[in-house]
Amino acid sequence: ACMPLHWIYDVNKVSTLVGNNNPEFFDPPSCPYYSYEIGRNSPYGEGVVYLLSYLTSNNGSFDPSKFSLDSLQYYDTQYTGRKNQSIIKFIKNMKDGKSWPSCGSDDSQSDGLTKCGVIGGRFHSTPDLVTKVNEIVRITQNSLKATSIAVAGSLIVESVIMGKTPTEAIREVLSRNEEGFVELKQYLDNIENMLTEPHTKVVSTVGSSCSYPFSFVNGCHILLDEQNDFATGIRKTILAGGDNASRAMFIGAVLGAKYGVAGIPSEWCQKTNNFQSILEQATKITSL
Repeated sequence: ACMPLHWIYDVNKVSTLVGNNNPEFFDPPSCPYYSYEIGRNSPYGEGVVYLLSYLTSNNGSFDPSKFSLDSLQYYDTQYTGRKNQSIIKFIKNMKDGKSWPSCGSDDSQSDGLTKCGVIGGRFHSTPDLVTKVNEIVRITQNSLKATSIAVAGSLIVESVIMGKTPTEAIREVLSRNEEGFVELKQYLDNIENMLTEPHTKVVSTVGSSCSYPFSFVNGCHILLDEQNDFATGIRKTILAGGDNASRAMFIGAVLGAKYGVAGIPSEWCQKTNNFQSILEQATKITSL
């Protein structure tokens, strides 16, 4: 839904393009950094679908060494989309003979956070969720900043799956003694003072790029407003511009856990490439 307006940092341009229409699945796709057809996932999304497919084909189990080798073959010889910097550096590190976790680069952008829906969905209610987050994220992003927001996002997804509201989940998770959470809690305190501000203004104030911890903090601004349903939350963050795709993947994972598939507009499902296959794989791994 976000892909056509991804990485446009001029919010006035986003507003002008959209006009009085809804922003999702905007046609023609206008991302200045890659050109995909309507219905295709963003580069973040394609990485998450690849992880989902791996987990499905391996009956939910995850081996970081095997996934590293599989990912090298996939991204180096098969993948035709845009490679994010973490993927480019991962390929180089693997070819230089590095293995997990050294194959991951010192990258702190939002890639890891975008995986929280799949990781939280597969490993919720298990004692090794945090371990699995680190195993998965450090394949391409071997940094505390990247793993800390991915751990936070995955634990929030887990908590909502278990019945907490997004607000309860965010506050409870960030009160835990996980590595890197002290700084995230400080950012959350600032966001809680901005809940009445429009989302576009908050994103502009906090930062709209891919860098840590903008996508997580801005995503929490949407999630702490319990009036936002799935479509409303995603639309607000599309219109805020910048790296809206990573924010939307975090927001969508949490609101998807809250509302289920029924909360996603049916026309969005119909417009998304391979939606039925993705749904079947997600259903399988979350029930293991």
